[in-house]
Amino acid sequence: MPLRRTPPNTPSTEDLTLINTAATRSRALTTPLAGSTPNLSSTENENIAGGLKRKRDDCTCCMDEIRSMIAAANARTDKKLSAVQATLSDILTQNLDIKESISFISHQYEDMKIKVEQLEKERKADHGYISQLEEKLENMERLMCSSKIEIRNVPRKPGENKDDLCAIVMEAGTTLNVNIQRTDLKDVYRAGKKDVPSAIVVDFLSVTTKENIINGAKQFNKTYKQNRLNTGHLKLGGPIKPVYVSEKLTHKTQRIYFLSRNFAKDNNYKYCWTSYGKVFLRKADGSPQILVKQESDLIELQGK
Repeated sequence: MPLRRTPPNTPSTEDLTLINTAATRSRALTTPLAGSTPNLSSTENENIAGGLKRKRDDCTCCMDEIRSMIAAANARTDKKLSAVQATLSDILTQNLDIKESISFISHQYEDMKIKVEQLEKERKADHGYISQLEEKLENMERLMCSSKIEIRNVPRKPGENKDDLCAIVMEAGTTLNVNIQRTDLKDVYRAGKKDVPSAIVVDFLSVTTKENIINGAKQFNKTYKQNRLNTGHLKLGGPIKPVYVSEKLTHKTQRIYFLSRNFAKDNNYKYCWTSYGKVFLRKADGSPQILVKQESDLIELQGK
């Protein structure tokens, strides 16, 4: 026969209220409260205090580590700054040395500049003095040549002597209608080496005789253009050769005359001649004559 169980009794309202109240108190006792709650138990306070202490210890360790890192960084920076300061000190020392060297060189340069300027002044003065001496020497040589002529392109005779040369000069005078006596000749000689045909230099006792010979040669050649003065007129044997008569020039004037003739050809100057030991140019008929004293005169004419 089956057992019949009696169903449990249904709790009343008061019982449910008591059960809920007990559960609420149980949860309140087991739930942890904040540190500021005055109803905390001593164990919970100790746990909270220990956590805070550990956090403070951790912060202290971090601060110490940061301070150590900053100190190490400062040490490295100080070391680098010390090296930079040492380098800057060396640079300043070098700059001072360089400044002193530049100052010394500057003083030396100024002294040298003054000396060079002084030497330049002395050089100009010496150059002017040398030019004056050269001019005086040229005038003296020109004066010595004032009574001399040159007879060029005359063949040399075997065993030629002064008598032969005097005879040639007097024969030239006869051809040019100028009376020349042996007593009119101060000296006559061949210029240059004996074995080479060279000009006959004739030194007259007067400048007048010399000018008469020069003018006579010019007039003769102008009159007899087809039969100018030659060796046949001087009664010299051998093939007929032209003979040239000109005044004796100094070495300086000879060079200027040579350059002036080339200048006249290159620049269409009609006349180039010498007179009394000086060189002249003329562009065309009626134009003024130009005295050429030195080579620089030709350069100036070239630029015009």
